[in-house]
Amino acid sequence: MKKKIKYKIAIPTVIVLVLLSYIFLTPIGTLRFAVFRQAFTSYETTLKGRVDLLYLTINLNVDYESCWRPPEAVIEGDQTVYDLIDYPFEPLTQMPRDSWVITKHDIFYWGEYYLV
Repeated sequence: MKKKIKYKIAIPTVIVLVLLSYIFLTPIGTLRFAVFRQAFTSYETTLKGRVDLLYLTINLNVDYESCWRPPEAVIEGDQTVYDLIDYPFEPLTQMPRDSWVITKHDIFYWGEYYLV
């Protein structure tokens, strides 16, 4: 009986740890999380827009050949800018959100939209 309880706790814990390590320890996981976060923190995004951004996050197309580093005047640590092929749009202005900057802090990554 006690072994079943241990497995019921251990398996979800391992799954959560693997998911968190994918999100915060890999650049592409951080990029997906940044686009996903943008979908649910924007107040102007409709429900259909959020569902579209969720599908975009799952099927994220990144142009790895056009990855570049920001200029030295703007750089804050170890940063790389990724350009998306299928990119989300700003809800109010319909401007494309095609460039995202991934910043490395020690072993962790954090992603944000990069306004060019």
